[in-house]
Amino acid sequence: MSALSIHASLLMLVSDPLLVNATLNCLPALARSRQNIANKIINTILNFNPAQQAHGPTTPAVRVKVKSMERTARAMVVNIMKKYEKS
Repeated sequence: MSALSIHASLLMLVSDPLLVNATLNCLPALARSRQNIANKIINTILNFNPAQQAHGPTTPAVRVKVKSMERTARAMVVNIMKKYEKS
């Protein structure tokens, strides 16, 4: 497998909404267990713009995927805020 095909595969994985949502769902646990990088994780999520993940024409399917990523990111931030308020 050439380096170019490896890079193309990685780009396709990054734009996959299921992979993005799965990664977002794992970040709160990482933020809680690694306090030294929690601020970086939270800042990255706050700067995350799912609309930039959409390449090409904006079809109804793309809009649904973008909304899904937005909801996941928003729910994750709310969840982290609730956890930090209690401590």
